[in-house]
Amino acid sequence: MTSTEPSLLLHPLDFLGQEDDPDLGFFPAMNMPLNKKLELMDGFFELLLASFRPYPIGAYLADIGDPGSLRQYQPEFSH
Repeated sequence: MTSTEPSLLLHPLDFLGQEDDPDLGFFPAMNMPLNKKLELMDGFFELLLASFRPYPIGAYLADIGDPGSLRQYQPEFSH
């Protein structure tokens, strides 16, 4: 894989439901029951695996190599 190919980073909260920690309810989709969320994730993975090859973030970072080759963005904040 090259760093120009599209990538997707999944977050641990993508695999937790409201039963796991009600205090996380302010995060998007954390009010969804776990069984419903995992059912949706199964469908998402079927679609993703049809077009993409998953691998760990460490392998992705190793592939990028020199971080200086990445696009950089300087944010401008209003004061």
